[in-house]
Amino acid sequence: MHITFGWGFDTARWFDPATSTTTASSNLGSVTVGPNQFADILATRLALSAPECDAPVRIAAYRGVLARVLETQDPHSWPVASFRADPWTASRELLSWRDQLVASGWDASATGADAPHRLQVLSRVEQALADEPGWSPGPADVLREVDRTLADLVDTGEPWPLGIDRVDLDGHLDDLPPVWHRITGNLRELGVDLGELPVPEPLEDLTLITSDTVWDAAPVAAAHLAGLSGERIRHTVIAGTSTALLDRELQRIGRPALGVAERQASAYAQVIPLYLRAMTTPHDIHALVDLLNTGVTVDGTTTTLVPGPLRRRLVDALNQQPGVGGPAWDAAVSDALADCSDRPATAEKIRDFDTLVRHRPLSVDDGFDTAEVALHLEWLQRQFTSQGRGQSASSGIGSRIAPLRDLIVGLGARISARELDQVIAEFTGTGGVGVQASADAYSDVVTGPAQLGVGSAPVVWWLPADDGTAPRDRVRPDEAQWLADHGVVLPDPEADARRVLDSQLRALRRRRHVTALTVETVNGEPAAQHPALTFLVDDLHRQGREPHVVPGDLPEDHRTVPGPVTIDVPDPVSRSLTPGDHLLPTRISFSQWEKLLVHPLEWLLERRLGIRAGGLATVPTGNQMVGTWLHTVVENIVNRHLADTADTADAAVTDAAVTVPADHAEIAAELRRLLPWYAAELLMPGRSRELGTTLALAEQSIAGLFTTLTDAGIRIRAVEASFTTSVTGSHGAEGDLELAGLRDMDVVMPDGTPGVIDLKYTFARKKYRDAVQDGTALQLAVYAASVADEHGLQRLADVPVAYFNLRDNRLDTTDGRFGAAEPLTVDPSGTGAADADELWDRAVTGLNRILDDLRTGRVTDLGNLVVQREWQDWEAPKRGSSPSSPYDDDTTAAYTAALRDARSTEFFPEKNAVYTDYPLITGAEGDFS
Repeated sequence: MHITFGWGFDTARWFDPATSTTTASSNLGSVTVGPNQFADILATRLALSAPECDAPVRIAAYRGVLARVLETQDPHSWPVASFRADPWTASRELLSWRDQLVASGWDASATGADAPHRLQVLSRVEQALADEPGWSPGPADVLREVDRTLADLVDTGEPWPLGIDRVDLDGHLDDLPPVWHRITGNLRELGVDLGELPVPEPLEDLTLITSDTVWDAAPVAAAHLAGLSGERIRHTVIAGTSTALLDRELQRIGRPALGVAERQASAYAQVIPLYLRAMTTPHDIHALVDLLNTGVTVDGTTTTLVPGPLRRRLVDALNQQPGVGGPAWDAAVSDALADCSDRPATAEKIRDFDTLVRHRPLSVDDGFDTAEVALHLEWLQRQFTSQGRGQSASSGIGSRIAPLRDLIVGLGARISARELDQVIAEFTGTGGVGVQASADAYSDVVTGPAQLGVGSAPVVWWLPADDGTAPRDRVRPDEAQWLADHGVVLPDPEADARRVLDSQLRALRRRRHVTALTVETVNGEPAAQHPALTFLVDDLHRQGREPHVVPGDLPEDHRTVPGPVTIDVPDPVSRSLTPGDHLLPTRISFSQWEKLLVHPLEWLLERRLGIRAGGLATVPTGNQMVGTWLHTVVENIVNRHLADTADTADAAVTDAAVTVPADHAEIAAELRRLLPWYAAELLMPGRSRELGTTLALAEQSIAGLFTTLTDAGIRIRAVEASFTTSVTGSHGAEGDLELAGLRDMDVVMPDGTPGVIDLKYTFARKKYRDAVQDGTALQLAVYAASVADEHGLQRLADVPVAYFNLRDNRLDTTDGRFGAAEPLTVDPSGTGAADADELWDRAVTGLNRILDDLRTGRVTDLGNLVVQREWQDWEAPKRGSSPSSPYDDDTTAAYTAALRDARSTEFFPEKNAVYTDYPLITGAEGDFS
């Protein structure tokens, strides 16, 4: 065997496919290697090879021994404090230092009491490693054994068939580190010819193609590479960074991609931390929804990780109740199991998932229970392995979870959240770049200069940026001296850096012709030039020559000047559709009615085209979440009292209405009971202050609601009472539209009149008060209409209605029967009305205009009109300005007339126009310039 040994030749080609037409078979017996590969070959020849062990397993084994050793140490000694604070990182760093010492020939058994303290600790750990389950020697151990074995063979004179005829070093033997100086020397003693490759001559030609940015360099590089391949010139591309932009340009001109990309952890591997986060209490609802939406793709088919029948129902349940274990969750699981009655395997997966997330969630208090973590990971492993087949990514992740489970259990009874994250990251993390595809028959691709090996084809260097890292010096001066006195010479970081740079320069100079594509900035920052390129420029300067500097401009025949493109900007205000009653509703709610009045285009998108936001986007949060929670608390308390009254009262003399006392203990208990079901995110770490404030305000406000009603002599008849009435005079597809919904709270006034209270939760203190005073409270008018219909009342204004803000403990109403010291008075403004009857009539008029337009195939979204900045500036110009309308004269006149009618004769909830669901689809938002 003939070995060419270069300090930077690890992962270099054993032969150069871009240099000639030589085949692999003609190069049998000749290899090009770096120090790691050379050590592996020697270990194989000396029968010293050992199975390669995963780095996390070695770290875990080292951690276990280190923990036992440190139990006997003084709590203030090194490295006890660091280990207690971060055991995984401390173990990983000490193992790395240990490997460096071992590779340099350190013998732990010879480290006595005279050694520095840190070396004594490492020595005690080292001597106990052999008996630790899971421990396996690493590359450093193999190198040390190779060194020792070769020395023993030389000392004993025992013959051994190395099978190596010659080693040619690309460098100077005297520059090698001590361990490699000994190894090469002993190889010579054992009969291996040892030589040095000649020093390459300086470059013949260096061309620097300069561009401002990577975006500018990519088309220039693509054109250059295409030209070389077109002329059948063999060449090698160095790409130390991703070639994504360059590949895009190569494919655009019909050339194959280079395929150099950043190594990323598998998308499936990222599911593991997401899954554990979703399974941990307090539950991260957004992580849980992410998990429910996670799919596994096998052979082009994607299936959800959580069984489909459960996934769909749980997403809907979390949209209603953003927590785990509430009534909606129970119903989702029950319905999913009923749906899978004929599929026992799927039903078992559903039951297991429900058990793990609801009844046996992980808890991070005092760290995770490692046995419970392993149990949860077992379920995840089964999902991957059952859905994956053969060598799929899914089955690969499943097979990786098993050793991860074993490792976690082996770390002890409990593990901190931080260390668990580190262990998972160690298993799934990757780094650096890799070549995923070779370019073509005339081009070879490497990721670093030293990988050029001993080839001679010209080089094209894509973005020669400095990728070096600062060396770490772990050893203190007294430790270095002690080691040197005992024959252990540690690597010199500066000497290592010189060897790496020398190896790179030799490989580059040997290629004779180098073209480097450089840029001024990368991601907005000045680009740091690779040091090897600086030395190559200096080579030319010493010869009195200069590199060829070429501006990175595309040649004329490769330039493509894009022509103007006309973008059809969607009109957010006016659209035409196929006319017909199919566009009309037959049944609406208050929210649909209001949406039709302010944004009919969005109503069409949602109700007729079926556009819905994704599951994650619709999970309640903020005020919406808290409002639903508090509504349910009030509902449950009232229903209990209604049930108690129904059980004890004489049905012949009761009107089924109750007075609910303001029992703070009952309110607080119900808030806490429903919290995990309806507002789980408030239990997350870092939210304790917000939770405490919300609980205090909620208890006070709910008690205030019951106190206000009791003091006014108002009793509660029902909560969340459903109603169905009609919008008399409306132009629906079949005549009057059916109007349906739920009333928050039905009450009985002291005089026996039925009334309604609508519960709100908002930070906007004046929003609903203003709606009452401005005569724009359409929701209260709808409730009044439903009550009037049920009780045969003639006027909506005869029905007492009110808003109650559950955040501010405040009742907003114009009706003095609610007990307010100063009831509000209505002062109609804008599209408001003097009373509920007038507001109803105006709203019906506005609704009919919208419905009539839909029937004829037109829709005019005045809400999108009034929120346009250009329209606002034109309609209400600032003093001294004369803005023009964003529309032509005819359109402006039509829109102005429509707005005037909507504001004067209809009900147009203009203040709510800013709230949109699909502004990018309608064209109300978005950059179309």
